[in-house]
Amino acid sequence: MNERFATPGWEPIRLDVRDDFLASVAAYTEYDVLLVNPVMDGLNLVAKEAPLVNDRDGVLVLSRTAGAFAEIGEWTVGVDPLDVAGQADALARAIALPEGERRRMLQSVRASVRSHDLDSWAERELAELAERAPAPVA
Repeated sequence: MNERFATPGWEPIRLDVRDDFLASVAAYTEYDVLLVNPVMDGLNLVAKEAPLVNDRDGVLVLSRTAGAFAEIGEWTVGVDPLDVAGQADALARAIALPEGERRRMLQSVRASVRSHDLDSWAERELAELAERAPAPVA
């Protein structure tokens, strides 16, 4: 990819494999397309955190098996984590999306993440527990 598409001063793919939280957050601000592609997970917070800080109307390409897909999948480009050709197609579609569509998708993910915060999750959990609690014995 880099050999074919790089231009002076721009490298399409930058791979940096280390555990550096601050560098990760900084990278979240700059992506044009972010691939979050777990085979299976419970939630995957990267898919929710990165769009909150992105400055470039970045598109999220998200595995349909990521736990976050149920919540934000409609505003992402969904992929099968085992379909390599499908992933390549999804990345190409994502990078080619018009600016307005990219912005709409990002804003929708942000709105969903902000409205489904820790407080709303706790309220839902407590309400469900209250509904399932056995009736008091008189």
